[in-house]
Amino acid sequence: MSKRALVATLAARHPELARSHVQGLLDALFDGAAEGLAVAGRQALPGLGLLTVERRPPRRARNPRTGEPVQAGPSVSVRLSADGVLLARLAGRPVELDDPGGRDPLVAHVWRATGERHARKFIGQVMHEVAEQIATALAADGRCAWPGFGTFTARAGARGPRCGFRPARALRDRLSRP
Repeated sequence: MSKRALVATLAARHPELARSHVQGLLDALFDGAAEGLAVAGRQALPGLGLLTVERRPPRRARNPRTGEPVQAGPSVSVRLSADGVLLARLAGRPVELDDPGGRDPLVAHVWRATGERHARKFIGQVMHEVAEQIATALAADGRCAWPGFGTFTARAGARGPRCGFRPARALRDRLSRP
C-alpha cells in the first residue's frame, strides 16, 4: 500500500474531510512518531506496536573489494515490537479495540499540529483506522511504505506472523543527529 492509497482510503471513510486535510493528519501522525523516536528513543503506535531506536557503536569492518580493514561509523536502526492487535489482524482473528481516547502523547501531538480542529477522540479513531489499513496492506502485500518515515513488513513465521520495520533514510538521518 502506498501513501496515496492510504490517504484515498481514509478520505473515502471520512467524506467530511478534504483529501489534503487527511494528508495533513497522516503527515502530523508520522512526524510526531519520528519526533518521539528522536527525543525519547521509543514511540508507541496504537494498533501497530512499539518502535525502539537501537544505536550501534563504531566498529571495524573489512572492505569486500580489497580485504583491507576499515572503520565503519556508528549506525542507527529502529526495531518494531508488534502489538497484539496487529498480530491478531495478520492472523485473521477478530479484533476488539479499546476506546480511542485522547490521552496518548502522539494524539496530542497530531491535535496540536493540525491546529486543534478536531476532537482528540476523533484523531485517536483515525489512528486506529491507519493501523487497520496498514495491517490490511501487510496481510495482502507483506509491506506498507510511508515515504520519509519507513516501511512496515510482515511475513509468515513458524509461530505466527513476523513483523518488521525498516526506517527511511530521512528518519535514520534524523535519529543520527546528536
